[in-house]
Amino acid sequence: MKVNMEFYKETEDNLSDDEIKIINIISNNENYLELIEENPSVNNFLHLGQVKENLLNWYEFKENSSLLEIGSGFGELSGLFVRKLSDVVLIEQSLKKSKILEKKFENNDNVELIIGDFKHIKLKRKFDYIVITDYLENNDFCETLEKAKMSLKENGTILIAFDNKYGIKNWKGKYDYKFLLDQDSKLTKKYVENDLNKLGLGNYKFYYIFPEYKAPNLIYTDNHKLSNEDISRNFELNEIYEYPGFRENEVLENLLQDENNLVNFFVNSFLIEISNSELSKVKYITFTSYRKLDKQIQTIITDDKVTKKPVTIQAEEHIKNMIENSKYFPNENCVLLDKKKDETTVESDFIVGKRLDEIIESSGNYVEEFDKYKEFLFKSNNKVDYEKINKDDLLGSLKNYDEEVLKKLNFTEYGFVDMIPKNCFVVGGVNFFFDQEWMLKFIPLEFILFRAINNTTLKKSKRENLFERYGLKENIKLFEKIEDDFIEMIISRKLLTGVLIKPSTLKDERIENLEDSISQKDKTINDLETQKINLMNENNNLKDTVNNLEVIVQSKDMELMSIRNSKSWKITKPLRWISLKVRRLISKLKKGENS
Repeated sequence: MKVNMEFYKETEDNLSDDEIKIINIISNNENYLELIEENPSVNNFLHLGQVKENLLNWYEFKENSSLLEIGSGFGELSGLFVRKLSDVVLIEQSLKKSKILEKKFENNDNVELIIGDFKHIKLKRKFDYIVITDYLENNDFCETLEKAKMSLKENGTILIAFDNKYGIKNWKGKYDYKFLLDQDSKLTKKYVENDLNKLGLGNYKFYYIFPEYKAPNLIYTDNHKLSNEDISRNFELNEIYEYPGFRENEVLENLLQDENNLVNFFVNSFLIEISNSELSKVKYITFTSYRKLDKQIQTIITDDKVTKKPVTIQAEEHIKNMIENSKYFPNENCVLLDKKKDETTVESDFIVGKRLDEIIESSGNYVEEFDKYKEFLFKSNNKVDYEKINKDDLLGSLKNYDEEVLKKLNFTEYGFVDMIPKNCFVVGGVNFFFDQEWMLKFIPLEFILFRAINNTTLKKSKRENLFERYGLKENIKLFEKIEDDFIEMIISRKLLTGVLIKPSTLKDERIENLEDSISQKDKTINDLETQKINLMNENNNLKDTVNNLEVIVQSKDMELMSIRNSKSWKITKPLRWISLKVRRLISKLKKGENS
């Protein structure tokens, strides 16, 4: 790595407490990536891992091209560029963050780090790509783009990401509405479009991001019609000490019932692609950030193709397994859309049609439609006798289960557990399956049927009716255990529960809890007050007793004084002295006799 200090002006780094924590972690830990799993928090998740790379890891960068990143931060996105492009220049104003960048990329020859504020840096060459993200949080959008334009090649591309001023997360009180009320902030779609048109930078395309550009799990364009399932990919990133006023997804689902564009207005972040040349044809990307590293993939949709790729190097093996497993997919009256494109890429044609779950849900007779699906599922999959299965090949929940129950189930050697209506288009009476990512050996077909019912949007009473109809009810606990085994293979539980779907307390709930707490404390105070009064009464009683005793003592003292002053006491005083001497003499005589 080459480091350029020519434009650095010594200034104090105004870093937040969270940023200082990240610097300390990276500086003092070689394997700091492991800390995301060990200490799940939003701050660690955003800055220590690779989740920000989701912003552009799907983007098709041209080979042997150059890239300028303005405001590189801790390098959360920079690593992607260093791996994918042959010539990368990073600009970072903070000296402390620059030290982290030096450490990260010290062994990479294709990187130059320029330390300083982009406003004052004079670049002597132009780039194929310019990427701007965090820098816009504290700098003017129009001025930054105008200067960036001077360093862009004629057919180059600018990629910009920023938080939407009107993003749903800003309405719920998480930031006390400061961003919403900031009159200087122009980071809205309307203002940004006006600036882009004034600058004349070329064609541009908006991408909408949830939960935010620093941790994308869903990226889509105006060409994609949102669904409730898409909304579910918005993981609210609330720290443990934050108390939002409402849950984002509940509001977004309500907005979705009226119009897609309403959701687009309240989207948390934007990505904009700007270029004089052709723009990307991608219209939708989803990620699986909640999974273990070796299972994280991305799904990329264009007008005619759906592509699945690994997000991490570890997940390449998972894609290879998908390709190998596809050889065993049933082929009777059904088609598997997922095909091998290359060693680590699965691709399928984009099908326009109605999904089987939508057909079932909209049908006037959901039972009849599900009967057809069940018949197809059991007929298309080859069954195997339970007694012929090697018990070591079974999942843990099946190994120790009642064999008399298992003998009654229909096992299949190659169980595609996502062979459910939700993942099936019906065209011309033929079932076209997609997203067949998982194949488990020796699984009951009843388990796949159980998953199919649970993953179809039906009222609870209808689901219960289907469980009863297909004799699944008595084995639901078994199927839930199999599901737990399956999830354990895939999900990073600490990340999921510690960051992505950790329970967050709403403000109203927080107030209610505080009121309960105050009520409990008031009760405790009242109890203590009662104890205090009782003790005071007891103390007063003791004082009365002491006073009575003092009166008695005084009386006795008076009697004693009277006796001492009497004549008999004075007359007998010499006798008492003689008696004392006699007693002493007798005592001495006794001691003499004993000796």
